[in-house]
Amino acid sequence: MRIPLTTVVAATLLASGTLKAETLDPIVVTANNTAQPLSTVTAPTYVITEEEIAEKGWETVAEVLQHVPGISISHSGGLGKTTNIYLRGLSSNGILFLIDGQMVADPSNTTLAPQIENLPLSNVARIEVVAGPQSGIWGANASGGVIHIITRKAGANHFAVKVGSENTRQFTAHLSKRFQGGDLSVYVASLDTEGFTALKLYGSNGSGDEKDGYQQTDLGFKVGIDADQHHRFELQLDKTAAQAQFDSAFPYDPNSTADANERNLLNKVARYRYAKDALTGTLQIAEYTIDRTSYSAYGPYGSKGNLTTVSAKLGYAYAPSSHIQMAGGNQRIQGNSDAYWHDWVGVTHVHRLGSLSLVEALRYDNYDRFKDATTGKLGIKVPLFGDMHLKANYGTGYNAPSAFQVGYQNTQTLKPEKVEGWDIALSGLGASLT
Repeated sequence: MRIPLTTVVAATLLASGTLKAETLDPIVVTANNTAQPLSTVTAPTYVITEEEIAEKGWETVAEVLQHVPGISISHSGGLGKTTNIYLRGLSSNGILFLIDGQMVADPSNTTLAPQIENLPLSNVARIEVVAGPQSGIWGANASGGVIHIITRKAGANHFAVKVGSENTRQFTAHLSKRFQGGDLSVYVASLDTEGFTALKLYGSNGSGDEKDGYQQTDLGFKVGIDADQHHRFELQLDKTAAQAQFDSAFPYDPNSTADANERNLLNKVARYRYAKDALTGTLQIAEYTIDRTSYSAYGPYGSKGNLTTVSAKLGYAYAPSSHIQMAGGNQRIQGNSDAYWHDWVGVTHVHRLGSLSLVEALRYDNYDRFKDATTGKLGIKVPLFGDMHLKANYGTGYNAPSAFQVGYQNTQTLKPEKVEGWDIALSGLGASLT
C-alpha cells in the first residue's frame, strides 16, 4: 500500500512534563483493564506512542499495527479501502478493538469486526496491543487479543499540514486547555486524496485509469470536571465521516465510477471516576454507532449498527503492585434488522509474590439469544538475571455471533466460538522470543 504523504508544515506544542512522565513511568491500561506499570504485565504487550508514530511517519492505524510482532495486514487498495488485520493468525472478528475503553465494531456486518480503514490516527496518544486470549478480562471477540487506541488528553496541543503525491492533502489540529476544576480538548482532522486505481486491466500499469479517491473528516472533544480530588466526570464525543471510491470485480471495470462507500462513525461516552486512597472506581455509559451506505452498478445498499454499553468496575490496591478488581455491565448489540444483549461480571487479581508477578482473571457472560460463556486467564512473570525474565500465559476466549448471524440462524443451538491459547516468552537485552 502506498502512503503518499510528505510533511511540509508541522508544529507540535507539548505541555512540559508530558513526555518525561510517560517515558519514566510507562503505564499501560489494556493488559488487565486497569492501570499498571508495563514491567509487571505478564501478557505479550506492545505500546506504540504518538512520538514514535510521528518519528516513523506512519499515516494510518493499519500502518502502525503492521509493525507489531504477530500482526499482518492486507489491503484492497489505497487509503480508505477495505483493510483486514490478523493477530497470531486470527482475523479481525477475533480481535477486540477499543477506543478509550469503548468497543468499536460494526454490528450490522456479518462479523463483529471494525472498519479498520476508517479508524482515525489524528488524535492518538498511544496504541496498546495485547496478544493472546483476553476474554477472561475483556469478554467477547478478544480471543486473539486486544488493540486499544487511547486518544490525547488535555495538555498537549498539535497542529500539522501535510501534502503529497496523488494530490493528497491532510490537516490536523488538537487544542486543549486546563482550567481550575477541569480540562477541555478539541480536535479536527481532514484527509483528501485522489488516490490510485484499485483495479487495473491485465498488462496495464493503471496510469490512465480512473482514480479511486478517499475523503475523511474527523472531529471530537473531551471535557473533564473535577468535582474534588476524589470525583471526576468526563464527556467524550468522536465523529468520523468517510467516503471511499473503489472498483468492483463485478462487473470488472477499472474505470467505473459507480462503486463507492460512505460511512459515518459516532462514539459517545459519559464517564465517572472515583479515587481515594487504595480504592478506585469507574462508571461508564457509551454508545458507538456506524451508518454506512454502499453504491454500485446495482444500486445503493445501506445499513446501520449500534453498540450501547453500561459498565462499572471497582478496584482495591491492598499492597504495592497488587490489587483486585470487580467489573460488570450490560451491552446491547443492534444490527440492521436484529439485536441481542448480554450481561457480564468478572474479577481480576494482579499481584506480586516475592519477585513474581501474577495475574488471575475469571469472567461470566450471560446472553439472551444464545449460550453463555465463562472464560479465564492465568499469567506469571519470573525474573531470571539482569533484565532477563520468563513469562507464561494461559487463557480461554470466545467470539460472539454478530447480530446478522443471530437474525439469520437458529439461535436455539447458536453458541460462541471458543478459543484456547497459551504462550511462553523469554525477554531481555532488548529482544524477546515467544
